[in-house]
Amino acid sequence: MANLLTIKDLTKEKLLYIIDNAFYMEKNFEKMYDKYKSKIMCIAFFEPSTRTKISFTAAAYRLGLRVVDFNKDTSSQKKGETIQDTMRILGNYFDLVVLRHPENKIYEKFSISCPLINGGDGTGEHPTQAITDLFTIKKEFGQIDDLNILIVGDLKNGRTVHSLLSALSYFDVNIGLYCPRELRLDNEFLDGLKNKNKIKYYEEFDISDIDVLYMTRVQYERLGSKIKQKNIEKDYALNKELLKKAKPSLKILHPLPRLKELPLEIDSSKYAHYFQQAKNGIFSRMAIIDYCLTE
Repeated sequence: MANLLTIKDLTKEKLLYIIDNAFYMEKNFEKMYDKYKSKIMCIAFFEPSTRTKISFTAAAYRLGLRVVDFNKDTSSQKKGETIQDTMRILGNYFDLVVLRHPENKIYEKFSISCPLINGGDGTGEHPTQAITDLFTIKKEFGQIDDLNILIVGDLKNGRTVHSLLSALSYFDVNIGLYCPRELRLDNEFLDGLKNKNKIKYYEEFDISDIDVLYMTRVQYERLGSKIKQKNIEKDYALNKELLKKAKPSLKILHPLPRLKELPLEIDSSKYAHYFQQAKNGIFSRMAIIDYCLTE
C-alpha cells in the first residue's frame, strides 16, 4: 500500500505505470467492479470540490469500493477536534482516505494507518490532477516528450500548476509560462525542477507553436487587493482571435472551475479538450486508487 501526497512520491516509472493503468481502466472498467468490493474509502474534503470529489467517488464505485463522505460541518471538527485526532480515527475506520484541505502540507501534521491520497492542499499540490493531465496528453498525442506546453494564469497559487510542472519535469518538453508578474512561481520552486532550463516566461500570449495550452483561473480567494481583476481578465483571457494562430493539433486543457479566462464561446472550438480531460479523471483516479491499494 502507498500514499500519494505529492508528485515527488512517484518515480518516473511509477508515474508512467499509473498512466498506463489508466488506459487499462478506461478500456476494461466494466470488468473491475468487484476488484475491491471488501474495501471502504473515505472522502474527507475541507474545501469545496466538484470534479475531484465526484470523480474519486465514481472511480471508487467502479472498482467496487464503498464510499463514505466525511462532512466536517457535522463532525467533531465543529467542537474543536484537531486534524490529528480526526485523521487518526479515519485511518482506523477505512481502507483508503482522500483528503483535501486549505493548509499546505497538512499531511505532515498527522499520522494515519491507511493509504492517504492528497486531493489538494492549499496552494501546494494536486497530484491526482497532474496525473489526469498527463494521461489526457498522452491519450491525445500518443506521447508526452517533445511537446510545447504553455501554462497560463495563476502560477503562484495554482496547486494544479505546481503538480503538473513537477510531473512534466520527468519528460523532455518545452514549457512556457504566461501570467501577471505578481503571480509568477516562487523562485525556490522553479529552481527545484529538474528541467528548469527548458522553462521560460512569455511576454505575450503567443500560442503559434504550442501543442498543449493549459489555462487556469486566477485564485482570487487566495489573493489580497493587490491584483486588479479587470487587468488579468483582459490580458490573460483566451479568445477566438488568438486561436486563429493555433496549430491544427492544439489541445486546450483546464483543470476547472473556470472564470473569464476561458469564455464559453471557446467550448465549440475544435481545440477545446477540457471536458474530455475532466472525464479522464475517472480513469486516472481508478488507476491511482488501484496503485495506492496494491503498491
